Amino acid sequence: QIADTQVDAVVPSIALVVLAALLVHLADERKRGRATFRAFLFVNGACALWFLMRNDVLPGWIALSFALAPRRWRALVVPALLIVMIALPWALYKQRYRGTFDPMPTNTGEVLFLGLCEVPGAFPRECSDAGYLSWARQISGTDPTSNAASNRAIGEVLRHWITYPVHFLFMIAFKVRRAVFDFSWPGFQTPFNKPVSVLRQAGGFVWLLAVVALAVATGHERRRSLLLAWPVVLNMPMFFVAFSSGGRFYGPAGISALVAAVPLFFERGFYSSIARHSGRAALVIAGVAAISLLVPRFERWVATHDAVHYWTPWLDPAASTIRFPALGTGEFPRSSPPSPDQW
Repeated sequence: QIADTQVDAVVPSIALVVLAALLVHLADERKRGRATFRAFLFVNGACALWFLMRNDVLPGWIALSFALAPRRWRALVVPALLIVMIALPWALYKQRYRGTFDPMPTNTGEVLFLGLCEVPGAFPRECSDAGYLSWARQISGTDPTSNAASNRAIGEVLRHWITYPVHFLFMIAFKVRRAVFDFSWPGFQTPFNKPVSVLRQAGGFVWLLAVVALAVATGHERRRSLLLAWPVVLNMPMFFVAFSSGGRFYGPAGISALVAAVPLFFERGFYSSIARHSGRAALVIAGVAAISLLVPRFERWVATHDAVHYWTPWLDPAASTIRFPALGTGEFPRSSPPSPDQW
């Protein structure tokens, strides 16, 4: 990760600490039937460290806390208190210097806007920080870095998704494929991590996910697999709609897939579960294979059929401030799908 920014280079290491804390928690559950409060505190402390660096952990952190403390509602005071301890000073700082009380970053609108730029298409705005600031100032009439401008931008992006539903599906498919085959283990490549790069290019990330899915579907260590793979389910998908910045936010998902899947290869019970539930296993494998084969075909087809790509069945595109140019006009550029070697 050393090719990324300082924060993004640190987060995968923090993700390892979170996974280590989860392993301690799971070991406690297996040994005592119920994890100790100290183990629960360890997990939340690790998540708090991630939250201190980057706020994308918040949905996953909350879900983890509920999963680790079922029917122990008083324990949920711990994550709530840690979240407030980190967010409140930030909000007070901004209130003093900007006059607004915002406990969370005010760039959600920007990351959703820039997420629209990461797919082939006739996007009508400049895809940069400057492009966003100009657009946000235009639509909000206020400081483009304010929370009010961000909320207005979020509304416009949501309208864009609904206005162009096929393009929205195309965006998800494109970003999922890039995440899995190109960005699942991001960062600077060296001779030491080259095997991981080769594994990714061969679709190894997909098959690691398939192994975890097999464990979940057949009931072998289902809870452990879901907990260890939580970034794949609760963190990575956020960047299928938000700005992924060339995959620099996908590091935790790649790590968690390895930690969740590799132990399964060495557990006899895993293979026994597959044998007992062969029908479920076959459905998982067929589903993974079908998605791997059909998603690129879907992308190719949509990218070469603009009438489908920019179909607007529900909302009037004229009401959108980020509408695509109308079909049949000279201003409409043809979609530019990736080169064949990227499919």
